[in-house]
Amino acid sequence: MKTVTAIRVGLLTFVLLSACGSDPAAGPPDKNTTAATAAVTVAFESDNTIFANPERGFVGNAGDVSNARVDWLNDEAAAGFSMIRSYVRLNDFIRRDLSAQFLSGLDAGLDQVARAGLKVVLRFTYDRENASDEELGIDADIEQVETHITQLKPLLDKHRDVIAFLEAGFIGAFGEWHSSVSGLDSPANKLRIRNALMNNMPPERFILFRDPADHMRWFNGPITEAEAFGSSIRARAGFHNDCFLSGSTDGNTYPLDQPGLRSLVQQGVRFVPFGGETCRLAEPRNSCAEILSSGAQYAVTYLNWYFYRPAYHAVWEEQGCLDDIRRLLGYRFELVEVSHPGRVAAGSTLDLTITLRNRGWARLYQSRQLIASFVSPDGDTGFRGTVLGIDPRDWVASIPPGTTQTVATGSVAMPANLPPGVYRLALSLPDSSPRLANDPRFSIRFANRNRPESEQVWDAVQARLFTGSVVTVEDTEPARE
Repeated sequence: MKTVTAIRVGLLTFVLLSACGSDPAAGPPDKNTTAATAAVTVAFESDNTIFANPERGFVGNAGDVSNARVDWLNDEAAAGFSMIRSYVRLNDFIRRDLSAQFLSGLDAGLDQVARAGLKVVLRFTYDRENASDEELGIDADIEQVETHITQLKPLLDKHRDVIAFLEAGFIGAFGEWHSSVSGLDSPANKLRIRNALMNNMPPERFILFRDPADHMRWFNGPITEAEAFGSSIRARAGFHNDCFLSGSTDGNTYPLDQPGLRSLVQQGVRFVPFGGETCRLAEPRNSCAEILSSGAQYAVTYLNWYFYRPAYHAVWEEQGCLDDIRRLLGYRFELVEVSHPGRVAAGSTLDLTITLRNRGWARLYQSRQLIASFVSPDGDTGFRGTVLGIDPRDWVASIPPGTTQTVATGSVAMPANLPPGVYRLALSLPDSSPRLANDPRFSIRFANRNRPESEQVWDAVQARLFTGSVVTVEDTEPARE
C-alpha cells in the first residue's frame, strides 16, 4: 500500500507542477523561483451525506446526567446524535445545599458523556420528573439558588469542554423562567440569577435564556459585531425557545404587544446561539415551508429530537424536508477551493487561501483552530500546524444557506527541521480541549465528497480531509550575507 500511495502522490505532483508551468524532467526549480510561480489550487465537490458534527443538530436525551446511564448515552451516540439534552433535577435540594454525593454523581455523569463521544445541553431545574401541574414551578429561594450555582462552579469549569450550551434553568416550571412559586421570575431575581450564572460559568461558554423580553430589558438591543465572541455578558447570552413554531406567539415567547422581540432575536442570533424544541400548542406552524424559513431566520443550531414528533417531525418527513433539516441545523462547512504555494522552504511560512461555504443555518460558536497536516507518502513523517489568522467562527451562514462564499487566508509556520520531501496536505478542525482534541468524534467533518482519484479523501481515523494537493518542502534557505 505504501508503494501505491507513493506512486499516486508522485503522479499528483507531476500534474500540479505541470499546471504551474514547470517541467518535472528539468529538476527542481531554482531557489529564487517565486511562490506565485509554484501556486497550487485544488477544487472540491459538495457532499449531501447526513453525518453528525459537534455542537449542532437534533439533540438526543440523556435523562439526568447526575445519575447517568452509560448504556443510554452509548445508544444515543450510536443513533447518530452528537449532543444530548439533560435536565438535572435539584428537587431534593430546594431547602438545602447540594450534597457531596450529588456533586460526585454529576461529575461522573459528565465524564460518561465525554466517554460516549457526546456533548450536552445542560439545564438545572427544581421540578420533579413527571411532576403534576400542582408541583410545577416549586423552586428554591433566591439565596439558595445562588448557593447552588456557586457549588456547581468547579464542575462547570472542569467539564466545560463537554457542555455545548447551558440553558439558564433554575427558575419556575421546567426551568423556563416563568411560574416560579418562590418569586424567582421577578425582574430583580432574574437579574441576580443571570449574574450568578455568568460569574460561575466558564467565560468562553454561552448561556441561553428563555425569554427574549429579558434580553430587551437587560441590554436594550441585540449584540453588535464589535462585541461578538467577547467576554461581556451580552456576548455570552444566547436564546432557547421551548415552543418553537407554535402558534402566533410561540407559546407567548413573543407577546403580540411586544412586536420588537422577534426582530431582537433575529438580529442577535448572528453572533449568539439559538436552540430549543417544538411545543404542544394549538395551530403549530409545522410545515416544511415554515421550518425552512424560520430555521434560517433564527439561525437554529439545535432542536430536541424527541418532543412532539407526530405534530412536527412526522409532517416534515411526510413533506420531504426532514433530511434537509438534519443538514441545515447549525453549521455545515463545505470547502470550495484551497490554494497555496507548491514549494516552501523549511523554517519559512506557507500561505493558505481557503474558499468555502457554510451551508447551515448558523455559525460555529465555540472557538476552534484550523489545523494543517503535512503527511509524507509513507505516512511516517510530517507535522501538524495551526493555520494562523483563520477563525472558523467567522465562517458565517447566509440566507438562503450556502449562497455566500467565504474566503479565509492564513499561514502555517513550517519547522526548520522538517525533512525535505513531498507532503500531502490535509485539513482538520479538532476540538480545542486537550482532553478531546485527539478524539475524532469531537472533530468537525467537512461536507465534501470523497474523490479517491483526486486524492481527496476523508480520513475518519484522524478526522482530517486530504485536500488532494501536495507541498514540496525544501532545505532551509541559507542566511543571506
